[in-house]
Amino acid sequence: MKVYTLNVFLCLTFILLSSSLNGCAGRGSRISGLNVNDFFEGQEKQLAIAAASGNVLKVDELASQGVDVNTSGKEGMSPLIWAVAFSNIDGATSLLKHGANPNHHADNDSSPITLAATTGTPELIERLIDYGGSPDNSKGIRSALFLALYHERYDNAEMLLSKGADINLISKDGSNAIINFDTILHYDKVFYLLEKGAEYNFIFGLHDNYLPYSIKKAENIINKGSEQYTWYLKIREFLRAHGEDI
Repeated sequence: MKVYTLNVFLCLTFILLSSSLNGCAGRGSRISGLNVNDFFEGQEKQLAIAAASGNVLKVDELASQGVDVNTSGKEGMSPLIWAVAFSNIDGATSLLKHGANPNHHADNDSSPITLAATTGTPELIERLIDYGGSPDNSKGIRSALFLALYHERYDNAEMLLSKGADINLISKDGSNAIINFDTILHYDKVFYLLEKGAEYNFIFGLHDNYLPYSIKKAENIINKGSEQYTWYLKIREFLRAHGEDI
């Protein structure tokens, strides 16, 4: 029997739109060829399926019978993460009302918030945060805000920022969203963050004024015929307007 890992599961769901998730086969039991059986058994499996398919009455019934809404399946999968993967706000809300933890992290650091930031909706993100979820919610090197922007879910990024996401959040490797996007030459995201008030003159590595140094250095490597070069020029003008000599 083929075994699917949570890492594969999240890689697949991250590239799907929430609209396609809601319409996939299996009514909460399958997603992109993966099966709920890969992560849950017994009543916990029934709970995950009910939440992912929006069967609120079934979620209520199982929770009232004592099924743990915070059960941790294989590789740290939770019923709430499973429901969020399907972008099912009704099912997720029902779990949250019964005490599901919106800050639970799977074994690979994925959480309801980080998954919702990528494939969910602003409404789903808001619901998770209203029930105690952290708008940052990452113990690793990629915040929910970074993931939303990387997948160009600006609507989700706006919701996260409106709910208090730390635009300057430092990850455990010492980096932040500006550094991560600058490193992969995603200057459109860097400019977005700058316009939203992100700091740029911080210390990273051997440099105490990171972004001006990096932008100046990138002039010799960026493809001047690319779309990102337009954003690079916007960043350069932004920094010059703020007194940086580049």
